[in-house]
Amino acid sequence: MLSLLMLLLAMMTSVAATSGNKQSAQATQSPSFCYGGCGIPGMPGKHGTPGAPGRDGRDGRDGRDGAKGDQGLQGKTGPQGPPGNKGPAGVKGEDGVKGETGAQGPPGQKWELGPMPFKNWKECAWKNLNDGKDNGLIKVSRAFCNTSMYLYGSANKAYTGAQKKLNLRLAVQLPTPTSDGQMPGLLPATNRRDIWTVKVLAENNFLSNFLCFLQDCVFTKNFSDTALHVYWTGALRIASCNSCCKRWYFTFNSAECSAPLPIDGVVYMATGGNKNLHRVRHIEGHCNNIHKGKVRVGFWIGNCASYGNADGHTGWNSVSRIFVEEVPKAQA
Repeated sequence: MLSLLMLLLAMMTSVAATSGNKQSAQATQSPSFCYGGCGIPGMPGKHGTPGAPGRDGRDGRDGRDGAKGDQGLQGKTGPQGPPGNKGPAGVKGEDGVKGETGAQGPPGQKWELGPMPFKNWKECAWKNLNDGKDNGLIKVSRAFCNTSMYLYGSANKAYTGAQKKLNLRLAVQLPTPTSDGQMPGLLPATNRRDIWTVKVLAENNFLSNFLCFLQDCVFTKNFSDTALHVYWTGALRIASCNSCCKRWYFTFNSAECSAPLPIDGVVYMATGGNKNLHRVRHIEGHCNNIHKGKVRVGFWIGNCASYGNADGHTGWNSVSRIFVEEVPKAQA
């Protein structure tokens, strides 16, 4: 019953509100004047022209950062940059442990001697040599002696039954050699023609033996498988003879060169009974198979083959030179 009453009350309230709204609407409408009765309502009017667009609104605020995306693909390597400045040297490390000695390798291939790393040469020169000998080693008027003098003193109580060796160095005047290169009054000390033993009777009957070397050009050869290049330049002459000849030649340790051939030169004159012509001559060559060490290079005068003796002269009124140079052997 109670619920029925409440339903009726609600319906009455709704009817009252509807009636009020109608009256209000009629009050706001323009007064209608209908003469002879009102007609049917007219057709609705057309829509009006759209108004102009409104102004753009202001930019909104920045949104929050989005979530971090996945890592992209690796890009290409860029160009190399310029080198940086050199850093300071690091601290020197300790020496490593010494390794074991390796096995010996096989013998290497034998190669021919290459160019010499430096020049090895010598020049011996004499001014106004003026050597008038016809045979023998040029420049032998004086010999330098590395002497060993033994004193025998049976008559001298200080040296009774004893020997005393004294080392001396002095110059000995030598006699003019003969045509075959011998020294009158002297005894050859060896089979070399430039070494002689000079016996001199000293005071108190002491006998001195002097081992003398004739004056030539001593050269030090550094290698055993090289050659020597030599030349002579100086005045040579023969005089006052017809159909005459003299020969000048080099020796190495008193022996002429045999490999490949002797190094010599000759001066021949067909008619010269009254001629005395001094001319500068040049004699040059190479010699192989000469040992390493000291080499005594000599310049000699002698007779030509099939010719007798003649008046020869060497080094008149000028400078005479012997040039010696160590060089690689010639190609085969």
